[in-house]
Amino acid sequence: MIKKHAKNILIIAVFALIVISPQIYSHSLILGSDSLFHFNRFYDMASQINDHNWQYFVSMYGFTQSGRIVNAIYGPLLAYLHGFILWITRSWFLYQIISDFMVMFIAGCMMYYLLIQNKVSQRYLMPLSTLYMLSYVIFTWTISQQFLSWGAAILPLGVSVATRLIREKDNPVNILEMTLAVTLMLQTHVLSSLLLIVLLTIFFSIAILQSTNKKRLLLRTLIAALCTIFLTANIWGSFLEVYMGNQLIPPFKNKTPQSRGSVAFPIDNLKLFFPYVLLFGYQIFMTLMHWRHTTLVIRTVTIIGTICLVLSSSIIPWNTLFKIHFISLFQFPYRLLPTAIVLLLLGLGLTLTTSDYLLFNKKQLSLILITAMICILANNIGIVHKKAAIWHTPKVLADKNKIHQDATKTTIRQSFYANKRLHVLLDSVWKPTPDYLPVNGAKKVKEPYKKYNEQIARQQYTFVKYVENKKLYILWYATKPNYKTINVIKYAHTRLKLNGKPLSAYDYQLTKIGAVKVRGKVGENVMQLSYQPAKWFMNLMTVNKLAWFILACYTIYVTYQRIKK
Repeated sequence: MIKKHAKNILIIAVFALIVISPQIYSHSLILGSDSLFHFNRFYDMASQINDHNWQYFVSMYGFTQSGRIVNAIYGPLLAYLHGFILWITRSWFLYQIISDFMVMFIAGCMMYYLLIQNKVSQRYLMPLSTLYMLSYVIFTWTISQQFLSWGAAILPLGVSVATRLIREKDNPVNILEMTLAVTLMLQTHVLSSLLLIVLLTIFFSIAILQSTNKKRLLLRTLIAALCTIFLTANIWGSFLEVYMGNQLIPPFKNKTPQSRGSVAFPIDNLKLFFPYVLLFGYQIFMTLMHWRHTTLVIRTVTIIGTICLVLSSSIIPWNTLFKIHFISLFQFPYRLLPTAIVLLLLGLGLTLTTSDYLLFNKKQLSLILITAMICILANNIGIVHKKAAIWHTPKVLADKNKIHQDATKTTIRQSFYANKRLHVLLDSVWKPTPDYLPVNGAKKVKEPYKKYNEQIARQQYTFVKYVENKKLYILWYATKPNYKTINVIKYAHTRLKLNGKPLSAYDYQLTKIGAVKVRGKVGENVMQLSYQPAKWFMNLMTVNKLAWFILACYTIYVTYQRIKK
């Protein structure tokens, strides 16, 4: 059995390599809509590792060394992992290849784990795992660097926790599994974790109704929740630290979600390739036709998966619903697609394993799954080939949405291959994303992209910046003692000094997006920037580190006991 699992995992790894093979062969990069935003995040982390300058909150290297806050409230631990890969490889190309492979491989393995836990037949494990790995929700990291993929890669682990709640009446909660699933999701992608918590709540509600030992179910769930709170203290603590003292610019509001951010119903050749539609249609049909003969798990995952699939599509009047502010924060309806795909693929695996009313025999079903897998693989290879080919054309960038550049296409290409000079690329081309900048004196900032581009991004050559003793220094020369806008961001707990003198609130002004305006002296001026979080946050981080240490020790102990048995 172990050899079979190892073989299947190896096949998953091979398929992941095959998908990105056109990119490897052409030695190309794929710069999608979100690539430059995330590249700045990871470059900042890589530089922190290189200089041993740990800055949990402000960016002293990425984002034109502007001192803005991003990573602390956007998957900090995973950002450090990406930064470590970038620091090791010293190459944007190698980093992208490794991260592309990782997200697909993790997704395939997590789906494989989910299927095993639900006792899906061995013959369907590899095809179904690969089908999830090849789906758009994972593949979108490769072609456009959407971070949704990393949350989607971990999602099957969370779904395993959910199905256990109604699958195993005697032991519905594995504390370690539940804790790790929610913790990893929160450390990766906060919005995906909120969707997972909603899903777990639904399954928990069903479990509590059918449980014969409600007290034990509640107690073990509470223990897992408390463990998760301690392990994610850095996440919710960071939100409290930043949002309690600042009003931040939220991510952009999508005004046309039906055409920009949802699945075109019923078939979307990119987001929902037609083989998935056929397989999901078959699963929904078989469940409805043989409702009385299906298990509670199959019914539940099929119903919820179908609802998520419909909600992720354009048949819902999202343009109207997004006029409600709370709903508009969701941004893209297709963020429900990962949940739909995981649940429906799991339901399909369970149906093929347990049902006696199948339309095909087992060999035919295996052939159908493999055929679908090959069709999707070929489609994905074709997309990667087209995206990678753009790198060697005058266009260079696969997506130019709101992207600015100060270099020729040739310079941009060369900058990617400049080992140990990773910043060259980020200086040459950028996307002025204003997310999480502080709003100063206004409820809403008009044209935040434009303001960030003018006040921060395009001023990168106006100042000389360097990092020393874990502080950011900004140098400029003034001919007149006038107020000057410095391209750094001031948050509530950002500390500033000008020419050695600490600045109080009366010594500077702030623009609408939090850029600092100061009156310097005639001649050379030096500003020093650092960040000092509240004392309670530092204490909270100590508790968080202790929680991770205890978890590591406990995991090692449990693993040792299992191996021993």
